[in-house]
Amino acid sequence: MPFISESGGRIHAHKLEYNLVDHCNLACRECSHLSPFLRPHVLPLDNFTLDINALAQVYRVQRLRFVGGEPLLNREICAYVKAARASGMTRDIEVVSNGTLLASVSDDLLALINSLALSLYPDCGPADDVLERTRQRCLSFNVKLRIEHIKRFRKTQTSAPIEDQQLLDGVFKSCLIAHTWACQTIYDGRFYLCSRPIYSDTYLAGFGQAPLGFKTLDGIALHEPHLLERLRAYLGSKTPLNACRYCLGTVGRYQPHGQLPSTLRWKPAPDAQPVALKVDGARMRYLIRWQRVELAVLRRLPSRRLSRMFALAQTALIGD
Repeated sequence: MPFISESGGRIHAHKLEYNLVDHCNLACRECSHLSPFLRPHVLPLDNFTLDINALAQVYRVQRLRFVGGEPLLNREICAYVKAARASGMTRDIEVVSNGTLLASVSDDLLALINSLALSLYPDCGPADDVLERTRQRCLSFNVKLRIEHIKRFRKTQTSAPIEDQQLLDGVFKSCLIAHTWACQTIYDGRFYLCSRPIYSDTYLAGFGQAPLGFKTLDGIALHEPHLLERLRAYLGSKTPLNACRYCLGTVGRYQPHGQLPSTLRWKPAPDAQPVALKVDGARMRYLIRWQRVELAVLRRLPSRRLSRMFALAQTALIGD
């Protein structure tokens, strides 16, 4: 479970993510948000405002991250940031971008956010002069610029379900996305442990799979009674989500980064390799052992700061 604490009738967590758009202007192979297979779509600002205000009544985070897709494709991005600020959910707001649209970042946006995180990929990043200009602009607005150069992704999605319960439990227990990196998210009236339940049905439809209803099955309704109690139980659950059966979490084997050809942009290619062969078993066992140690320490010394230090140390040690 992700580390949380409670005080003042609210859950306090590390962070929350929100997909400002589903789609992206890149088509990265093994994109963890499945953006290459999603049509252009933006949830209305009113939906986001209602959801963030409802959650803010019982939830606080150290950082709210606007992600995608590519969030800079949302022309109303400033309005979403303002709505997040007004909710009182957090004081720290970050936009995460692939860097290809940096020229479109307005002064208004830089004046509203605390940090800009760039995930830069080979052969499709910003020109050096654009990156330097962005660096100087961030300095002038006191915005922290985070830059990560990424040359590989992990295999995450699978078209065939994980039938082995032991393997499924192991994938879930070792999942850094759900438990360590705090990638919880909201979407269209529901709260999710990660974004996988939101998009997996669309991905599987490319193989002729009928919808399995992950959006409803794996999410907590934000506009129903007893939200705090339901969120507490949801975040503390040790049971894999339904969408986990089609996900390798953070133990899939590495794949070199690359762009999908246009023929695969909307329809994923079938993968006949057995699910077990896509999993890095040694990594999974290591992460499960780490989780046990981390939980044991945090039970004795509950602290969001200590939990964050564990997350940073773990990420540094495994290279993700």
